[in-house]
Amino acid sequence: MQLNYCQYSTSGEPVLILHGLFGSHSNWGWHAKELAVRFAVTGVDLRNHGGSPHAETMNYQIMAEDIQELLQRLDIESCFIIGHSMGGKVAMELSLSYPQLVSKMIVVDIAPVAYESSADAHMRVIAGMDSLDLEKINSLFSDLSSLTFFELVKLKKDYKLIGYSTNDINIQLQKIYSFPFLLSIMSVISSILMIILLI
Repeated sequence: MQLNYCQYSTSGEPVLILHGLFGSHSNWGWHAKELAVRFAVTGVDLRNHGGSPHAETMNYQIMAEDIQELLQRLDIESCFIIGHSMGGKVAMELSLSYPQLVSKMIVVDIAPVAYESSADAHMRVIAGMDSLDLEKINSLFSDLSSLTFFELVKLKKDYKLIGYSTNDINIQLQKIYSFPFLLSIMSVISSILMIILLI
């Protein structure tokens, strides 16, 4: 399968980034750009995710084979791999099936064990999403969006809706978005990844 990918840079040691379930290469875009200063970084959309083709068959072995084909197409003989969650499982499978392709591996937020109970939880979430009446939800939001601020306040009082006022929410959001540690955390994570790759 020809996977969709994004090459953030082409100079330096090759680094391949594999996202988690329901994700895409853009989930790691910020980190990829930071790492691209020093490495040849490629973000990948795994099968059935992002811009990659969809197929009935989806298991770690076939996903590792997809990555092996991509590395061959990109003429990469060996690379560093960062795999998050499901992408970490794919990275582990790739390193077992094609050890010559993986020079270093960072696995984030997953372990080499079976997760049957969480798989059941994912399936329940998917079933819940499947059961939603999207037309009803769209109708409700379009009805609410046509209300004025004062009508929404009255609706809140009439139905004794519990929650923050619009002003409280705006103040909290401003605090969150202006707080400098968010960017610092992202920088620290990228720095840690870079250090690990250099070791």
